Amino acid sequence: MPLPISLITPEQLENRIGVEIVKRIFDDYNVGEASSQAVRQLCEDASSKVRASVGQDYDLDALTPQAAASTAIELRRIALDCAHAMAAQRHPGAIKLDGFAMMEQVNLDLKAIRLGQASLGTKTAPAPADQTVSVVGNGFNTRSYWP
Repeated sequence: MPLPISLITPEQLENRIGVEIVKRIFDDYNVGEASSQAVRQLCEDASSKVRASVGQDYDLDALTPQAAASTAIELRRIALDCAHAMAAQRHPGAIKLDGFAMMEQVNLDLKAIRLGQASLGTKTAPAPADQTVSVVGNGFNTRSYWP
């Protein structure tokens, strides 16, 4: 059975950034309405980024729209932040936020989850992933660091 794709709905994105701004950003055919395909694609892209970023630490089968709506609200918030940032990058003049700075915050939020410094708000959090990288240098001097 295929996994649900989008952690957020177009309606949730509209609630976040406003219906008129969604129309302005996604009126790809100049008809005064947002292209539903473009909005849905952006929601799916944002969800994909979030799922891919935490999928090594969380069971992807548990990262569903139902979880984002009920038990893992933080999952929805981060996916909406990601979609908001992507929308700002798509049409910088329509949103008065820096989409790249906003995406940087999304990446920091996802990193905090991967490192076990934050959770998705679920009852049980996974053990943090081992983010240690070892580098072998001359003379077999090994150094470890955390990204």
